[in-house]
Amino acid sequence: MDKAKRNRIFWLGMHKVLVQTELPRLRELGYEVFNPPYLSPVGDQSAYHKIDKTQPTTLPKDIFTKLLQCNFFYKDIPQDIADILNKYFDTIIVTIDPNWLLSVLNSSFKGKVIYRTYGQPQLLSEKLRDNGAQQLILCHPDFTFSPTSQESLDGESTWLKKIAQVAPYCLTDDVIALKDTWHKKAQKRSEIMLTCPSVKNSYYAKQYKFLKKNFSEPHYQYYGAQLVKTYDPQIVGTLPRDVQLERFQSVAGYIYTYKDPTVSYLPPFEMMVVGGPVLFLEGSLLDKFSKHNAPGRCKTIQEARDKAERLLSNDKAFIESVIESQEGVRKRYLPEYVWPIFDDTIEKAIGRRKKREPIL
Repeated sequence: MDKAKRNRIFWLGMHKVLVQTELPRLRELGYEVFNPPYLSPVGDQSAYHKIDKTQPTTLPKDIFTKLLQCNFFYKDIPQDIADILNKYFDTIIVTIDPNWLLSVLNSSFKGKVIYRTYGQPQLLSEKLRDNGAQQLILCHPDFTFSPTSQESLDGESTWLKKIAQVAPYCLTDDVIALKDTWHKKAQKRSEIMLTCPSVKNSYYAKQYKFLKKNFSEPHYQYYGAQLVKTYDPQIVGTLPRDVQLERFQSVAGYIYTYKDPTVSYLPPFEMMVVGGPVLFLEGSLLDKFSKHNAPGRCKTIQEARDKAERLLSNDKAFIESVIESQEGVRKRYLPEYVWPIFDDTIEKAIGRRKKREPIL
């Protein structure tokens, strides 16, 4: 038996944020973690594409190389690879996609399976039922489901709610380093930031049309990585990370225009941590996170536009009231709140971790 197997995790994740946060955190906890590269032809603006050949491992060299060459995303796991997973890994953590989870469950992996989710635009219990994963989950002897918020479970089936162990997730260190720096930028850009990545994608194309209909003036700028070249001057396009963060510090404000009740994208929370004012539409998951009297809440598009004008005109009293109301929301994404809960959830799911040195 492989002596390292008990503390070895196969981590099926590819998101740019997660490879900077939860992946290194698992290693800090004392686990050996193998992270396969994203080799899928399916385009994703959030994917981390680097093949990490230098990640710490005690796997035999030929096994390590073979795993690096396999595409684990959006396809079935070959039998020879499934045999390797069973032989060398004690735990598999699957992030995000229910079809990636199905591939792992279909591989007959006998160890622990943790499904880590960050919200879905559709009900997850319906997705798991329709793709056939529900029955496999219920029959698996050691399965953990860990969503990032209780609110994201609204409307889900009872069976999924019963097995949920909620653990929040953390923003990246570069955002945390800029906490409360928005006020230090005395001169603000006459610009309101909105989010719409990958406008050629069918899902985001609908949001793009929504923005062009309701926020078409040039002071509304659409941020988010684009996989193809665009020619709309309102689309900012893919920016270097340091420039993106500087914009959070210098724009007049941010409007979160998505209304999904079970998932929220990260930019509004990044803006809140940086210290700037965020407006949001009623009915969104961000709305659920906020107090009933939150001044950033907008019941209509016109209310969002009117409040945006107050941000642009530097209405200090209104701006301060919005910023103050965000404190409880942004706390959910700060390391001092997130990591103790995350660590405890992982330890309960996997077992006792190795003792680590204090983190300065």
